[in-house]
Amino acid sequence: MGINELAKLSGKITFFCPADIQTILNNSTKSEIENYIEKMVASLGTADGGFIAKWYPDPTSAGHSDKNVDTMSKKFIELCNNHKKLF
Repeated sequence: MGINELAKLSGKITFFCPADIQTILNNSTKSEIENYIEKMVASLGTADGGFIAKWYPDPTSAGHSDKNVDTMSKKFIELCNNHKKLF
């Protein structure tokens, strides 16, 4: 559905998801992944609904490199540490 469509539900539900597993985690640079994560948290994470970061259960079979999964995870942790009121 995309972040912009999902954001319409922000504040009504809690999202439990990784970064886009079909495009972002497969084909993106470190900065593209980090920018996408920032947009996810800003668009989906609210005090009224929320956002819970997660991994894709089988990143290797989905074509996600360890490097990209690590980049995603570190960015989620960084944002969590910087914005504890959102998490």
